[in-house]
Amino acid sequence: MPGFLANIDAIKGKGVDTVACISVNDAFVMGAWAKDQKTDGKILMLGDGSGEFSQAMGLTMDLTKNGLGVRSQRYAMVVQDGRLRGVDGRERPEAPLRRCNGPTQLVLGPALPRVLNRD
Repeated sequence: MPGFLANIDAIKGKGVDTVACISVNDAFVMGAWAKDQKTDGKILMLGDGSGEFSQAMGLTMDLTKNGLGVRSQRYAMVVQDGRLRGVDGRERPEAPLRRCNGPTQLVLGPALPRVLNRD
């Protein structure tokens, strides 16, 4: 998160409308994390409480044996005009990617520079 906050102007300078962070957590956890990281007005914090979005995108990992349940992988995603433009940083490259619906533009995860610099 700190890297995104430190580079928010450069990211938006590349034409990104919305920078968002999605996590398999509830809205209360995401709100507390946003407050702690001072993301207000900079990064949209989205809770994927049951992991439905992450699962639909094929971007989950099962950490049940470690007591964490099913979680989201770390990745960067660029969605432009409702179409998936790129995903990078997936721990399981063979995971299927599915089209994201709607006009939301999301940038998520640590691999942002590689995704944004694609043609």
